[in-house]
Amino acid sequence: MPSLANRRSPAVAAMLSFLVPGLGLLVVGRTRRGLVWLVPVLAVVLIAVGVFVVDRHAFANALFTPDAIASFLVLDAGLLVFRGVAAVDSYLVVRRMTSLEQGSGTEAAPFRSGVPRAARRGFALLLALLVVVTAAPHFVFGAVDVQYNDQLLSCVFNPNAPCWFGGNGDLAANETAPPMPDDTPALDVPTASPSVSPSTSPTLNPTDPGSPSPAASPSLSFGPAPTPGANGAIPIPIYPIENVSGTNTSPAQWRDDGYLNLLITGVDQGVGRWSLRPDTMILLEVQISTGKAVMYGIPRNLENVPLPPETANAYPCHCFPYPNLLNGLWRDAVNKPKLYPYSGSDFTRGFKALEGAVGQYLGLHVDGAVVVNLMGFVHLIDALGGLDITVPTALRDTQYSRPQDGKDITISIKAGRQHMDGFTALAYARSRHQDSDYGRMGRQQAVLIALRAQLNPCDLVPKIPSLISALGSAFWTDMPMQDAPALAALAQKVGTSNVKSIALVPSLTGNPVGFLTVSRLATVRNIVAHGLDGVQGSGGGGGGGGLSC
Repeated sequence: MPSLANRRSPAVAAMLSFLVPGLGLLVVGRTRRGLVWLVPVLAVVLIAVGVFVVDRHAFANALFTPDAIASFLVLDAGLLVFRGVAAVDSYLVVRRMTSLEQGSGTEAAPFRSGVPRAARRGFALLLALLVVVTAAPHFVFGAVDVQYNDQLLSCVFNPNAPCWFGGNGDLAANETAPPMPDDTPALDVPTASPSVSPSTSPTLNPTDPGSPSPAASPSLSFGPAPTPGANGAIPIPIYPIENVSGTNTSPAQWRDDGYLNLLITGVDQGVGRWSLRPDTMILLEVQISTGKAVMYGIPRNLENVPLPPETANAYPCHCFPYPNLLNGLWRDAVNKPKLYPYSGSDFTRGFKALEGAVGQYLGLHVDGAVVVNLMGFVHLIDALGGLDITVPTALRDTQYSRPQDGKDITISIKAGRQHMDGFTALAYARSRHQDSDYGRMGRQQAVLIALRAQLNPCDLVPKIPSLISALGSAFWTDMPMQDAPALAALAQKVGTSNVKSIALVPSLTGNPVGFLTVSRLATVRNIVAHGLDGVQGSGGGGGGGGLSC
């Protein structure tokens, strides 16, 4: 039997032109017509490759532009149709050529005579399978495109609230967030308010934001004395952000002062808790020019945290007063929109209030927040295939509250290098009964560093569909979507070797209790002013980031 490869076949020409438009026509010698189909495709491919190689920033911008994402979907569908039409055209042209060669002037068989019918049917089945396999990536790309827009961009950058919060981020009419019972042990606080003279109250030197220096300032109460019936208060000056870190920039201009300050907040939606509670707070400070970074672990049980100028009048003390803890500020802002005049939904107002208070506490301008849903974090780690963490000390907690149902269980994690699934990684970061809130702050930062070390974009490509869903259910940010490419590029500079971890625990801050005073606040700000000291700048390392592997 003559070889099939030597036979001019309309079906083979169609298949080749479906794989590469015009290729089937080029093979049979119809060069000019084949190039009509091939050249447009080559031009699109070359332009795409050129943009990626020469201007990756433009490529990254497109990934965070909803209109561009929609255009990708249209382009994908158009290319599929284009390939289909090219295949049909090749089939018709070659069938006509075959008919003329046979001299019949009518339709010709798919192959020249002498090919058994069974072989023709088998070959046709093979061609159909190849077409399906070749077309499948178009449908996969389209599905991923839609998923990316609906489950990631629309959820992570939703201006009102993340999709996992539900609704538009507002409470229902007349709904309030009920008081939240706190399981933090009662803290001893001063029973008498030390007197601080206004003439010697420390203020912050603009040239060295962390160094207190004597200066006159108004006497402002910083929370009533906690003992019932006691008179007086702890006077403390309120430091406007402008006097601490220069220009009070908005998130849209976060680059202007040379630093990125992000409040990373882990929110707990456990059983028996209304909505959410921000129990994990880490301030990430990055020097934009060098990639130097420091993470400050912030205790959730701080009391009398000073409020920024825009909300300072919410309470007479110009603070979030005792006995409230810092992790209750989100709820307070949600319930009391008149006291916290931030625009946006109830959900966003709560986090803007938290950003302002943390910035006032640290003496930094907070550019925005990244909110992590703890159960979404579990799904993300599982989608990544787990997390490798070196555990310095064995951990055992017999009262770990399982997040999905609130049931107390025992968790035990051995010391040494461990590969953790999502549930175990969350438990490692969240457990506190075997030590304290302060003990888990270091573990939380270790988990973030381990996560950064494993984020290599090239390794993540095969996991994109599952990662999109996991990211959408785990994260939310109030940073502008259009800044995402610049943030990704900055992330490329920040590797595991140039990040310092500082937990603002009592042994470091000299604050054995959560109740803030003038001297305790000055100590914290001095630590933060020198937080980047000793950190080596680098171009990244210890993981991927940005747009490179």
